[in-house]
Amino acid sequence: MLQKEFEALTGKKVTAAEYAEIEKVYMAIDNMDKEEFCAAWNEQKFGYIVGELVKSVQGLTKWRDHWKKQMDEAEEKAEDAAFVLLNGANEHNDEDMKEAAIALVGMKTAVRIDVENGFKLSEAERDYLLENL
Repeated sequence: MLQKEFEALTGKKVTAAEYAEIEKVYMAIDNMDKEEFCAAWNEQKFGYIVGELVKSVQGLTKWRDHWKKQMDEAEEKAEDAAFVLLNGANEHNDEDMKEAAIALVGMKTAVRIDVENGFKLSEAERDYLLENL
């Protein structure tokens, strides 16, 4: 919505700075069109506007929580795969498998898995430990 539209729909003149703040509120609400927003604003139904903001925030929170869960599950699967790679690297002295595990979960997590399980550390892992102690 433009400032001119807001002023036309509410019959109120606002400064550019005032409209900038109004627009932030309007843009944060997902499920209210400009006519409904301006009518609520004009009637000073700020509780209603805040309620709609809360609904928008709740929707975003659900979205964030869903994707956080997905990310947590993906990280867990990656760590499980890294364990298999690091175990194989340890049993077969295979640097390619170790490098693949490090690429998958990062040096910190790979070192933690190796230390927790008593696996041999590569030179790169030893260097990482010395640099970070």
